[in-house]
Formats: sequence, C-alpha cells, structure tokens
Amino acid sequence: MEVLTSNQNELINLHEQDDGSIAVSGRELHEFLEIGTRYDTWFGRMVDYGFVENEDYGAIAQKRATAQDNITTFTDHVMTIDMAKEISMIQRNEKGK
Repeated sequence: MEVLTSNQNELINLHEQDDGSIAVSGRELHEFLEIGTRYDTWFGRMVDYGFVENEDYGAIAQKRATAQDNITTFTDHVMTIDMAKEISMIQRNEKGK
C-alpha cells in the first residue's frame, strides 16, 4: 500500500493499491471518525453490515514500536472507498456525514 500525494482538501489519506484501485486504511478512518470503542471491536461490528473480505476489504499485519521500545504486530484493514463511505454514514456523527 502506498500513500497518494496528500491534498490539503482530503479528509483522510487515500492509498493506491497494486491494481491501481484507491483504498482507505480502517485504522485511519476509525481515528478520523473519533470512534470511542477499540478498533478491533468496531471493525468487527462494521463487517456485520454485509461487507465481504477480499472484495470490500482486506486485512494487513503491521508492526510498530511500543512505549517500551518493543515491536508489536497489529492488524489494519484496507477498505474500498465505497465501504469507507458507507461505514462513515452509519456512524451518526458530523464527521461521518
């Protein structure tokens, strides 16, 4: 996944996939929408709206350093623009609209 050139008018980063399609990071969308629940819990609920893995979204493992300088692995999801829009609209907040 690579980040497209950032546009000051973008609300969230767009990522170009190997096949040329544009996608959104689930974790970035979660943060942007200011969701109060943990990412993994929230994303699991969103998938229940009928989204299909490898069609609407895909899981990717990423590594990052913790506060103690340990490396931890976490899961992010790359979702289609259509899935991101639909999820945003059902959040019932201004940022989602």
